[in-house]
Amino acid sequence: QTLRRELHAAQVAKEKEAEQARAQMLRREGEVVAKEKEAEQAKEQLAAMEQAMARVHSERKETLKNVAVAAQEVAREELQQQMERDKQAIAEKRQQLEQLEVE
Repeated sequence: QTLRRELHAAQVAKEKEAEQARAQMLRREGEVVAKEKEAEQAKEQLAAMEQAMARVHSERKETLKNVAVAAQEVAREELQQQMERDKQAIAEKRQQLEQLEVE
């Protein structure tokens, strides 16, 4: 009888121990799943950041190209205006020379 009670108590203790081990294993599995989800979210965030950086880089490159084109256009216009002023100055000098020759 006593032996049977001790055996039963030992059996109950083993079952409790096994149940605790199962519960701990389930908790750990849950933690692993949660960490995997966090890692996946971090990967997605990183990919989104990389895309954003690539977009910014592309936009910056396009802006710099536009600025360079605009600067060339301004320089071309300034050169054209300078040439016009030079032509005008030459024409005035030629006219002055002709007047001097007439006198």
